[in-house]
Amino acid sequence: LLGSDNSRYVCDQSTRSVYSSASTGLFHSDTWRDVHVKTTVLKPLPENFELGQQIEADLPPGVIVYSSFSIQKNSQIIFNISVDPQAQLVIYGRRTALPSPATYDFMDIIHADRLTVSGNSSNIRLKRFTPLLRTAILIHYLVSGRWHIGLLNDVLQPFSIRLVAVVDADHVVDERSDDCRYDCTGHGQCKDGRCYCFPGYSGTYCEENSCPVLCSGNGIFSGGQCICHEGYKGPDCDLLVHWCEVPNCNGHGQCNQFGDCECDIGWKGTFCDKKDCKDPYCSGHGVCHNEKCYCEDGYRGEKCNEIYPSENCIGRELRLPDQTELESDADPACANRGRIDPESGLCICIPGYHGKKCELERCEVECLNGLCGNGICVCDEGWTGMDCTEKKCLPGCELHGHCNNGTCMCNKGWNGENCYIAGCVNDCNGNGVCRLFSGEWKCSCHTSYFGENCSLPIESSCDDGVDNDNDGLIDCEDSECCTDNSCSSSQMCVTVIQPRDVLLKVIPTVNGNFYQQIKFLVQRDSVQRYADE
Repeated sequence: LLGSDNSRYVCDQSTRSVYSSASTGLFHSDTWRDVHVKTTVLKPLPENFELGQQIEADLPPGVIVYSSFSIQKNSQIIFNISVDPQAQLVIYGRRTALPSPATYDFMDIIHADRLTVSGNSSNIRLKRFTPLLRTAILIHYLVSGRWHIGLLNDVLQPFSIRLVAVVDADHVVDERSDDCRYDCTGHGQCKDGRCYCFPGYSGTYCEENSCPVLCSGNGIFSGGQCICHEGYKGPDCDLLVHWCEVPNCNGHGQCNQFGDCECDIGWKGTFCDKKDCKDPYCSGHGVCHNEKCYCEDGYRGEKCNEIYPSENCIGRELRLPDQTELESDADPACANRGRIDPESGLCICIPGYHGKKCELERCEVECLNGLCGNGICVCDEGWTGMDCTEKKCLPGCELHGHCNNGTCMCNKGWNGENCYIAGCVNDCNGNGVCRLFSGEWKCSCHTSYFGENCSLPIESSCDDGVDNDNDGLIDCEDSECCTDNSCSSSQMCVTVIQPRDVLLKVIPTVNGNFYQQIKFLVQRDSVQRYADE
């Protein structure tokens, strides 16, 4: 990419992040003139982030860069975005797949030079944050799953961005509440406290797209196949991730919590549809092949668990071959730890070894949730320990907590399933105390500060003509002063009535003309206030 000042920027599509050229002093030649090209190091946008995590990046001009995050349940999400004063930014959001200018679930445009204290709308609240940055707050109701966002810098120069997305705690969905939340997400009409959805949408708040029926409504059809939303799987996205594709595992196993079949003894395969030896390890005294155990000398039975006299047996005890006999009978094809059975052509290992070529040592303990490797248990996914009996925690738990049988116990100030979400960033900036609220560590701010990390000062005096909290706003310009008596009559704190509140008081006009139906929008003392009042 080449900026208006002949700066060079390179977009790395493999990581979906942006980097500058590593070299300096480059020259770009064209048919007209030699142009000096200067390079600038740009901070890349991370490929993904967690709710509550603040990310910072530099956006190159004219390129969409992507990141993603997950939502556990349907929630109203607040995006707090700070950009340079000259920035022009387009934000695209889409569930499951990457958004584009033509395909997205939501889209917002930010002109930093238009962010003023008077700007206000139902889904974008704007406020001047500092003399250097402008902050926009975007609010969207999003359903659970993996969400991808694309950021497009629409100016000719790169600029910095700071973004954090959090769940709006003031608008947690109460399923028992009898009203229309989130204005029916823009996909329906609210009548008598209930959402009546437009065609093609369903759900309590019209948040679900009910058509088309492709991918069972649980995914996106792209490139000739279904890309399932988070929590679903299968060719048609018709299975929950914890369901097995064959529900009863063909009657020869159990479906575990991860949606995989755990086969009974004597069966194997993804869906437990293939026969196996009654003991896959043949009691440690043979090799399983085509559903049958081939026992080593001195043992017999379906599981090679019966001792019987042979030429190597004395009395009732098995006499193992001495070193000379072992060397003479050992076959290099069996790693010199066994011999090839002439009938089956398979290796019959000496005690203490196993594997197709007797290449593995046997384990001293039983691997309850795993397989025996070379003398060590190789545990199944989600298990750990010497005998694979301890549940494993999510990766990264040990950094900010400790694992207790599958549950990550977080240290003070850290939250999340793997204790990777900072609950008290920078120790509340010294302006509060880190405390445990409903199982989560959060900042309890002192009276003069607010914000998730107690980083924002509160305007202490609203009539002294001084910007006490250094946010660029003086006295009544700051919304924090609107509750103060000195600002109660200020034009900066005057609000208008919400349209729905006006409509509830208006008596419907039967067969009224167009003006009678919309006059509540323009008449005085209604939803707007005139400057000459």
